[in-house]
This record gives sequence, C-alpha cells and structure tokens, in this order.
Amino acid sequence: MTKNAPYLFDGPHWQIESVRDLEVFFSKLNAMVSSGSVIYLASGSASEEITAFVNTHAQNYPGRERLPDEFNDAGRVPIDRETMLALADFATRHAESEIAIHLCVCAENRSVLEWYVLTDDPIIVSISTPEGKIADLAARCGVGFRNVQTN
Repeated sequence: MTKNAPYLFDGPHWQIESVRDLEVFFSKLNAMVSSGSVIYLASGSASEEITAFVNTHAQNYPGRERLPDEFNDAGRVPIDRETMLALADFATRHAESEIAIHLCVCAENRSVLEWYVLTDDPIIVSISTPEGKIADLAARCGVGFRNVQTN
C-alpha cells in the first residue's frame, strides 16, 4: 500500500488568507497553475448538477499522486478555462459545501495547493510555487499571503 503524502503545511509553504468568494477563486486559479494540473474536490454534499459535471469532466487516468487522506475519494477534473468557469458559475448558485469541503490541486503528480475548509481556512501552497504567482492569485482574490517557515 502506498503511503499517503504529508500535508503541505507540515513544511515551508505559502499561506494565502482565506478567500470568501469562490467565484473569484475558481475564475483566477487557472492563471496560477501549470498546464495539465488537476483539481480534486472532496467531501461535501454535491448537488446532482455538480456530481454530473464532475463525472462528465473527470480525469480518466489512474491517479499517481500521493495525496493526504482527505482526497482519496475525491472527484477530479482538469484545470482549464472551461472547468474553472463552470466551477465559478456553480459558486454563484450553490453553497460551498455543495461544491466541496476540501480542495487540492496537483501538478506533475504532486500536490501544489491544499485548502481544507473552503472559505474558512487559509490556502496552503507549495513553497516551490513562484512568489509572483502567489501574489497575483492573492491580489486577484483580494487577500494577503505570507511565506511560512516551519521547524
């Protein structure tokens, strides 16, 4: 059995203040991540509309990412303009918990962004992500960010 990955917050990372507006977050996320990235939507009480969307757009490859436990049974969709605009639209018509409780973004088979309680917790981003991309996403979402060094 493959060991699950450690949480990004267990090591040095970027921390973006909690974003309250999921519509803005989803519409701006595409600019921060690399082509081929995948978003995992976990937990919550997905509406029929959102479940159908995830099933239709699901990534059809066996996941190679080692993820924290919260994402083992998550729905995953590619991060591209179409899916992010659809998620932004859902955010205008659905409660956060109908989209997800936990969210994870993977690029190149590793977690690069983890958000554990949407709109409440800060967003944790891999320290390998360039500061300019973090600053841009935070500014577009109207929040601050900081570099967190852990022991």
